[in-house]
Amino acid sequence: MARQIITTADVREYADAGCTELRFQPTDIVTDAAAEFAQQRGIRIIRLTGAELDAVAPGPQPEQAPARTAEQIKQAVIQALGKEPENLDQIVAKVLRS
Repeated sequence: MARQIITTADVREYADAGCTELRFQPTDIVTDAAAEFAQQRGIRIIRLTGAELDAVAPGPQPEQAPARTAEQIKQAVIQALGKEPENLDQIVAKVLRS
């Protein structure tokens, strides 16, 4: 899996989506500013260990920040329905938080 660089913007997107902890590969880089921002927002940053990595299901793992995921969901709904339903942003945000 490719190494990721986690920035304050990434942590902000996860925080806005209601995440309270973030799990990363041991090779991922979390910037000092991102780690400080996460601490201020009460978000735990967890680096996966060997045993935890073994427990992760094989295959692609989600690497997208919630805002990008939300936008993809929104576009898929609009494409399927042919129009944007009322309150779509709020509905998608609620689903991603659950």
